[in-house]
Amino acid sequence: MKRVSRSIDINECWEWTGGKTPNGYGMFSIGKKSIHAHRFAYIHWKGEIPDKLWILHKCGIKKCVNPAHLEVGTPSKNNGDDKRRDGTLLEGSRNPASKYTEEDIRNIRNRYANGETQTSISISTGIKQGHISDICSRKVWKNIE
Repeated sequence: MKRVSRSIDINECWEWTGGKTPNGYGMFSIGKKSIHAHRFAYIHWKGEIPDKLWILHKCGIKKCVNPAHLEVGTPSKNNGDDKRRDGTLLEGSRNPASKYTEEDIRNIRNRYANGETQTSISISTGIKQGHISDICSRKVWKNIE
């Protein structure tokens, strides 16, 4: 039997071709225990995963198991920074629950910056004054300049 050898590019994603979870992550079983393929790859190549931390894909590809593309991180980093980088974070008007557009938010901030009171803006838009305050102070809609 002829053995096939090929070079492995450490910079490329190594896409898992086995079983996958419904949301696209590689998954397999060892005995009766199931494990995500990227977690297994991290443990195999880099070592144990600290408690309460996740393995994040620096490349943004869910089925990648290249250890050079995997890093330890918090759930909040995964759900915020990484999703924003990958364009999968449903923030602003991309959120199906959003009632406002980016244009609405810019308009509110411009009106406030030009001296209009939050109460006046609230009355004219029908948005509660407390929410106008959160918009103007960038507690919400942080992604809009």
